[in-house]
Amino acid sequence: MESNLYKKAKLEFEVLEGLKDKPLVLEFKNEILDLVNQFGAKKDTTYRHTEVLSNTIQYLLNGTPLTPVTGEKTEWEAIGNYYTNKRCDGLKKESIKSPAYYDAAIIFKIENTNTVFTGNVEGLTSTQKVNFPFTPRSFYVEVYREQYDIRKHGADAKVYQEGQTSFTYFIKDKKQLKEIWEYYVEPT
Repeated sequence: MESNLYKKAKLEFEVLEGLKDKPLVLEFKNEILDLVNQFGAKKDTTYRHTEVLSNTIQYLLNGTPLTPVTGEKTEWEAIGNYYTNKRCDGLKKESIKSPAYYDAAIIFKIENTNTVFTGNVEGLTSTQKVNFPFTPRSFYVEVYREQYDIRKHGADAKVYQEGQTSFTYFIKDKKQLKEIWEYYVEPT
């Protein structure tokens, strides 16, 4: 028997199928409709249940762990010259006994744009040391940029190339870092 939730989802897919540019999600139509029908068939489902299922699926599809990573030996896998966490791909360490680092701890956002990047700004890197138990979390740090000038910024400045132009970036407000150091291990 088709649930009401299934009927609504099926109608939405029919609308998508009618679009000139077919969305990628149509490749998964049958799997999604099966899941929606099974979920919708449960008699005691509420909006809260729907929200929990939706969030859980989003986490799993993004490779995000559902519970904090413990850092125990069984969670690590050797890949080349480093170890990566089996539950959280962005979590790495140099040896099984070394500290762990998360590579998307800080994401830089260029002010007045939607442009984001990872890397290094004023010595602050996107990769940060973690404590366990650990739940992946990214902090956005607003930065501004100036066209690079060796006389003004010096030869040691971190320079990013965009086309024919070189830029160097600066943290807009260092107060943004306070919350980061409450979550990650502040470098000494």
